[in-house]
Amino acid sequence: MPLLAIETSGLGISVALADQEAILCRADVLTRAAASELLVSLIDDLMARTGNSGDAIDRIAVCRGPGSFTGIRIGLATARALSLGWSCPVVSVTAFEATVAQLADYPGGVSVLLDARRGQIYSQMFGSPQNEVGGARRVTSDAAVIDPPDLAKLERPVDGGTIAVVGSALNRYEAEIRAAFPNATLMKAPAGPDAAGVAAAVEQGWASADLTSLYIRPPDARLPKSAAPVRDADR
Repeated sequence: MPLLAIETSGLGISVALADQEAILCRADVLTRAAASELLVSLIDDLMARTGNSGDAIDRIAVCRGPGSFTGIRIGLATARALSLGWSCPVVSVTAFEATVAQLADYPGGVSVLLDARRGQIYSQMFGSPQNEVGGARRVTSDAAVIDPPDLAKLERPVDGGTIAVVGSALNRYEAEIRAAFPNATLMKAPAGPDAAGVAAAVEQGWASADLTSLYIRPPDARLPKSAAPVRDADR
C-alpha cells in the first residue's frame, strides 16, 4: 500500500506516492500561490493518475520544517485532514532529514544547510552511515539557525572523515560555505527537501509522530491577534 508524501516547507509544493523505495508518481510546482487549494488539487491528480483512492493509502508523511511558516502550516493541516478522512496514520520528518535522506549512498558525514532567508542559514549535521548499525545516519548536532560568518564554527565529523555540504543555502552563500568547508564536497543537488526526500526519510527510519511545526526561530509571519474585548465604557 502506497505512502503519500507531502513537502511544502520550501519554495514550492511537492507531493508523491511511494511504494517502499520506489516513487510511483510525483508532482512538483515552484509556487506557493493559493498553496492550500493547489496542494489538494495536486494530491487529487496524483490519486487519479495512479488509480488510487484514500482507502488505498497506507500512511501519510509530511515535512514539518523548518522553512516557510505558511507552507509548513498548510502541509501539516492538509496531512491531518486527509489522515482523518482516510483513516490512516500520519507521520512527519524534518526538512533536514528529507534532504539528507536523498544522499543515502554518500559514505561520509553530511552538513545540511538550508536558506533561512533574512540573511541566515538553517543547519544540522549528520554522521557517516557506515559508522552506524544497519547503515543509518545519526544526528550529530542540534538543528540551528546561524549567520553566514558563523559557518566556520559548525561541527565537523569527529572521525575527521569526508563530509558533504548540501542544501539551498549553497545557492546564496556558496563563497562563504567554500571558505568555511575548504575540504568538503559541495553538492548542488538535492537543493533541499522534496516529497521524494520525505518518502526516503520515512523509508530510512526518520518517521516521527511529532506533528508540531519546526520553526527554530520565530516565524516571519504572525497570526492575527484576537480582538480585545469591548468594555462598557467604550460602547
